Amino acid sequence: MGLRNVLDYLRLGYSLDSLRDNLVFHNPFTTVLGWMPQLQQTLETQLDRPLGDPTNEPSTDPGLSAATRMAIDHPGVARWELRTERGQPTSVELYKDNGAYGRVEIDREFFRQKQRENAAELVEQARGEPAEYAPAPEYWALFLETLELFRQYDVKLVVNEIEEAPYVYLNGERRDRFRRFMREVVEPQVTARGGSYIRVDFEQLSDADYFDYNHLNTRGVAKFSGLLIERLRPTLL
Repeated sequence: MGLRNVLDYLRLGYSLDSLRDNLVFHNPFTTVLGWMPQLQQTLETQLDRPLGDPTNEPSTDPGLSAATRMAIDHPGVARWELRTERGQPTSVELYKDNGAYGRVEIDREFFRQKQRENAAELVEQARGEPAEYAPAPEYWALFLETLELFRQYDVKLVVNEIEEAPYVYLNGERRDRFRRFMREVVEPQVTARGGSYIRVDFEQLSDADYFDYNHLNTRGVAKFSGLLIERLRPTLL
């Protein structure tokens, strides 16, 4: 955030303690130290492989399906990494030339089980929740100030509502609580400042379209992209 912005964040209600990590890890001194990982990433992109790894040939790995190999072999993929759990491959992470990131599930049941375990934890966390959702005051103040900046500089703003994996909401009533906040509180603030507000039909997505609680997997990306295009087209035109 930079030292010059500290007073603005304090004015919005953030505590010095909440700003500490950002100030420690994102200042000129640590930025210089951070150049080495960035340099390594640049070199790996140019070499089309991780440093120290002379090969990046997915076709030699018999454990990967044809669909996974096709994703890895895509011309836009700069490098890839195999993720394992207890020695078993669970997914492949794709790092693309344009800075994009993708993840291909190999062991689908592994991720569904992790979701079920997370859902059990959420049941306990949700006990005693208020009837209606309310954000942290400092987060809400920052959001409104951000909207004002877009309006001030006459930026054409399109806010796209995102939902997490269905299991996160535990039940329809809890999901409706979050939807009401987004549509009765957030959306009016956006449109009042001249912005556009869109959402897709998330009923068409299931837990199997996410590899965790909020990141779409390749199957989910394919579904969501088509839905988003249809909502964006009239807004942009």
